[in-house]
Amino acid sequence: YLVNIVSLKIINCGKVEHLPSLANLCSLKSLSFLRLPLLTSMGFLFHGCGKVLIGYSHPLISSPKSPTGISEGTDYIDSDSKFFPSHLCTLVIRGCPKLMELPTLPLRLKHLKILSSGLMFLPKMYHNYYNREGSLPSLNESQLTSMRIEDCPNLTSFADCFLQQNFCQVSLREIHIYQCEKLKHLPPNGFAELVNLQILEISDCPMLKDGGMEVKLLPSSVEQLTIRSCGELEDMLVGSLAGLKALSNICLSQCTHLTSLASANTFETLTTLRVLNIFNCPNLSSLGGLQCLVFLRCLNIGSCGSLTKSFSLRSPSLCQSSQESMKSLLKIETLRIDDHTLLFVEPLRSMHFTKELTISDDHVMTSLPDHWLLQNHLLQNLMIFNAKALQCLPSSLAHLCHLQSFTLRNAPLVNSVPNLPASLSNLTLGSCCTILADRCRKGGHDWSKIAHIPLVKISVIDEQ
Repeated sequence: YLVNIVSLKIINCGKVEHLPSLANLCSLKSLSFLRLPLLTSMGFLFHGCGKVLIGYSHPLISSPKSPTGISEGTDYIDSDSKFFPSHLCTLVIRGCPKLMELPTLPLRLKHLKILSSGLMFLPKMYHNYYNREGSLPSLNESQLTSMRIEDCPNLTSFADCFLQQNFCQVSLREIHIYQCEKLKHLPPNGFAELVNLQILEISDCPMLKDGGMEVKLLPSSVEQLTIRSCGELEDMLVGSLAGLKALSNICLSQCTHLTSLASANTFETLTTLRVLNIFNCPNLSSLGGLQCLVFLRCLNIGSCGSLTKSFSLRSPSLCQSSQESMKSLLKIETLRIDDHTLLFVEPLRSMHFTKELTISDDHVMTSLPDHWLLQNHLLQNLMIFNAKALQCLPSSLAHLCHLQSFTLRNAPLVNSVPNLPASLSNLTLGSCCTILADRCRKGGHDWSKIAHIPLVKISVIDEQ
């Protein structure tokens, strides 16, 4: 009577150790196993009082005498195979720490999520099998578009799984890999053969190794790339950026092996890159050929202390394809940093087109960089957060004739404001000292400097 079931969830069954095969549920499209702490295996059919292997006289099993002429990459399903229902589209496995192996995946599967499970390796997909009418299915390629693998502590390798099967390499659009602490090896050719892959995230896999691979790891189709704590593979992934003309967003985080960004030659080829985020990379000491990212519009840098240690001794490499000055090359509009001395590091020092600057959590900054602010005369939004050492605001603010919004929050030593430009329409002084708040009230010493601003918000620091 379950033959027509479309969706099935098995949740919080704390005593279940084995599950029978569900392969005969030919209408099943969505399947979830959630929080089954003792589940160790699945893939058998119950028949009467006993159990028989799924391959035993099952209508979806291909015969050893299947037709010849099958394309390369085909995998046959023999009488000892276990597999999921053929029409399954979504498979979610979460909280199954003892489940170390999965049945073979169906070709129609579109979404795969495996989280907090004991999986030791990824399964394969079955391609050629006979349906109930005895004919081969019409699908010739996998339908899988997204996969998420997270918190699988036993997973060590992506070798010999569906990612290497030819018919699985066209449909994948998104891959998210998180917290697989023992994962050491990607597929031998990386992800380069996934020709339509658009989003790739690899996070908290510190044991990943390059394995002596000398291949390009990424396909040219990648649009968004996140690399976070990926062990020895960090440098190789950054080195595989060349020629990724669809790449628009890069995030590098907790990359402790990374000492330099990509070269000028590599960055010159990233013609669609718009956003670059770099966080918590303690050994990153060079911005590489950053000045050649002509189309970059947003740059975020945080907790990368090595970048400023020797900035006065370092000069950037030159773009081979252009002899123009850095002023005309780098046109970053939004810059967010946590260390004001980055503004003295090339190529950031030579920027002239910034429209939004945010400096947050800089506890040693005593003054804002006057020269840099005047140099970026197009600045529209200026935000300073948690600048506890900042002593005063520069008079140069009055000359920023395009400035529209200025936010200063939690800078308790600042006790006055300078003249502000007529263009300013929004002023926020948050968690400021009492002296500053009093001076900015109507009739106060600084009231005349802010009276022209339409929207002013002032809050006093909470001393409790």
